Amino acid sequence: MKVFISADMEGISGISSLKQVSSAAPEYPQARLWMTRDVNAAVQGALEGGADEVLVRDAHGPAINILPDRLHPAARLMAGWTPALDMMQGCDASFAVAFFIGYHPGPPAAGGVLSHTYSVEMIREVWIGGVSAGESLINALQAGTWDVPVGLVTGERALRQEIAPALGEAEFVQTKTGFGYQSALLEPLRTCRVLIRAAAARAAARAARGPAFPVYRPALPVEAVVGFHKAEAVTAVQFVPGVQAIDSRSVRLRAETAADFIARFQLLTQVLYGMRS
Repeated sequence: MKVFISADMEGISGISSLKQVSSAAPEYPQARLWMTRDVNAAVQGALEGGADEVLVRDAHGPAINILPDRLHPAARLMAGWTPALDMMQGCDASFAVAFFIGYHPGPPAAGGVLSHTYSVEMIREVWIGGVSAGESLINALQAGTWDVPVGLVTGERALRQEIAPALGEAEFVQTKTGFGYQSALLEPLRTCRVLIRAAAARAAARAARGPAFPVYRPALPVEAVVGFHKAEAVTAVQFVPGVQAIDSRSVRLRAETAADFIARFQLLTQVLYGMRS
């Protein structure tokens, strides 16, 4: 049985500040180690639950955060970005279940620690089918194109409520409670890793026994509303297929299939990152 792990950094145990999550930040080296240790706990749990192959996708910032020489020896690592900016790169229909480690809420979360959706500077909020969708739901939608369910999510407390409409049956490990964008009550790091390992083992064991978690499949056609901080973003993304301007700071993105939606959303984010550069 194959388990896919997509790992972000903002929801990792011990993280509460921008001074930790950027490669130029003073505490980034320590944060890389914490991220690797959270991922290792998930890998170990997956193996104990019945996995015989684990692929880890480094999905934060430059995507070279996880320390390869400290990563669990049973796991392979997908590092770096293709032009698609794909947080699920490496996943396909051969995987039984996906885990999201160190994820964070989207922008609307009250007290959400380092909350955003893909681009802090550009995207204000994303709604899919009227539901506010952060990176967890967007990536779960992509996993669903391969019939892969999400069995475990770890991160800040507000994330659990955000993902409940689509991923309510997944195991969840709370690593912190947010009190502001850069303020959190942190759970003990060792405790978090014990809980992550146990939850990963349960999720993998459930997946090994057969269909255990629902695959996230929104209604077709997939229709999203993307709100921006800057009016220039609407002009920049207007040539993405399926995009229609709603007003000066938001667009509607429509696709007949979930796979087409993901491809179009990734193109939209690539355009936004190009603007930022």
